[in-house]
Amino acid sequence: QWIAGEQGAKVETARQLWDKSAQAEPTPTKYNAIGFAYYSEGKPDRAEQAWLTALRSLGTVTNGQATSDPELPPEKLTTYAGLALAAIKLAEQQPISQQGTSQKEAIEHRQLVLERDRDGFQPEALRKNWMWSETAIRDWEKLLKR
Repeated sequence: QWIAGEQGAKVETARQLWDKSAQAEPTPTKYNAIGFAYYSEGKPDRAEQAWLTALRSLGTVTNGQATSDPELPPEKLTTYAGLALAAIKLAEQQPISQQGTSQKEAIEHRQLVLERDRDGFQPEALRKNWMWSETAIRDWEKLLKR
């Protein structure tokens, strides 16, 4: 069970529980939750790996490229939104000469998500989604302005 509603619950504890649950019964939702937990912990590289695992569990064999994916149910859109967040954060950690590729990937993911469900990925809507932390929403807002 997700414990974010409990006062004082730590993101790390929640992530560890999701990790355990995903090992027992892997689902895209669990991997998305793990991705957002890692992202909230300031670990975009680990978050990206969880989101790529979510894509694989959704039957998408990918290196993270969104443009070749014709079928995008809400779960997959959440995964691509997460990948966009991770790409922007990871770009910040790269040398300037390498940032462009990650930034471009983030913009492509963001655009894909917005083309399929603009209303569902506005900050007001995301605040109602238990996976999205205030940090993730704030970073998404910045990405929306790019």
